[in-house]
Amino acid sequence: MSESERSERNYKLTTNVGKLNLDEETADVAFIFENGEDNVERVVAHKCLLAAGSPVFKRMFYGDLKEGTEVPMVDVSIDGFAAFLQYFYLDIVTYNNTVIGEVMKLADKYDVAGCMELCTRYLTLTLSTQNVCGCYELALLFDLGHLISVCEEKICLETQKVLESSSFLSCSRHILGRILLMDGLSCDEIHVFQASMMWAMEACKRAGIDENNADNLKQQLGNCFDLIRFPAMSAEDFYTCIADKENLLTSNEIMDILSHLTMHRPLLVATRFEQTARKGIPAWTKDDIQICDRRTLPNLCRTVADLRQDVVMFSVNERILVGEIAISCFKALHDDTDAVIRTGELCIRKMNESSGENPQNATSVQRGSQEEGSSIEPDVILQQSVTISSTSSTKIQLSKPIIVQPFQLYEIESNWELEEGEELTLRTEMNDEVMLDGGVRFQFKRKPELTYDNVTEGLLSRLYFKQW
Repeated sequence: MSESERSERNYKLTTNVGKLNLDEETADVAFIFENGEDNVERVVAHKCLLAAGSPVFKRMFYGDLKEGTEVPMVDVSIDGFAAFLQYFYLDIVTYNNTVIGEVMKLADKYDVAGCMELCTRYLTLTLSTQNVCGCYELALLFDLGHLISVCEEKICLETQKVLESSSFLSCSRHILGRILLMDGLSCDEIHVFQASMMWAMEACKRAGIDENNADNLKQQLGNCFDLIRFPAMSAEDFYTCIADKENLLTSNEIMDILSHLTMHRPLLVATRFEQTARKGIPAWTKDDIQICDRRTLPNLCRTVADLRQDVVMFSVNERILVGEIAISCFKALHDDTDAVIRTGELCIRKMNESSGENPQNATSVQRGSQEEGSSIEPDVILQQSVTISSTSSTKIQLSKPIIVQPFQLYEIESNWELEEGEELTLRTEMNDEVMLDGGVRFQFKRKPELTYDNVTEGLLSRLYFKQW
């Protein structure tokens, strides 16, 4: 390049190419979709642009056996194909759950690796307990290793909600089997059994057979039935299973499993069922507990009239297991030396990123970027009743340990049933960031709609956790 030459980025290129998308006037090829004898639809495109992005299209249009100006299409919807074509024309593509599977099949068929990457990013951005089974099926179908790992971790960490989702009830037997094989499911085995029965009942309905017949249920489950870990249940849970669904197991199998559960005798006739419990979320023990103490001045506090709620919002840079919290006391009506106890409700939520109110769950994905313009919606992961004292801070053990994922935003809300005139005692001078040995860093966020600054003051003063 000579001294008189200078390179400048052409920011209009994407805009100009985008104007060609579905443009009838300049297009030189049409893809034909027949929906019945009298219903023919077409989607137009430009051969050169398709050939530039796909070696398969290049062979179709410029190889030895050139396609004409009309290409008949089968086994794909017109909406799915139009969504696929966005990749060749637009810098920002918009997908939804209705078409994403077809777009991925087309990206695989026409060897468009960049489009497959965008689809993978879309699935990762929109992954939830409600759609993870469908995402998992697509990840396995196209051998997307990272997405497979992400889906399996989601299923294991939030098993209960996944098993209650409509995508689980409609998943294939292959996906059901993959889930039942997972050793890290974080729920009791009776929930695995109940979810499997619900899946089998839905499968019976789809097949038009009696969903209350035990033989039909086992037929639909196939080998998946053997993946339920009956010997890993408690005796009470196993009684519930055999009482709810008769004839699923033989008399010998029932007696064998019961003797194993109650008298710890070796299994004889039911050895096809795995005996070890799933790992799931570990039990909360007193070993290796670390403390995140938000307080700058531990004894500084103030009472707040007419306040019945406290909210803490935080994120952390490591995956941890939170098992206990410590909250401040309240000021009773009378200065009694004896403690007065009041009850409340504790709720812990994960603040999920979502794409808003679009019923199609449409999400725009930009090449080389993350999703923009998303809103935050909560996902309740724990609710329990708690008590608070009028004389001292209260240490509360959660009903189950909570897995906190790195860089996710979480909210801990407590609501209290105080009598008229009683006041909460807020700890003040809290840190907005707490750094601990080992590099674990907590960051606390403000919630603007509250009547107080929930970062510098609040009820919750300490979080007890383990690195996990």
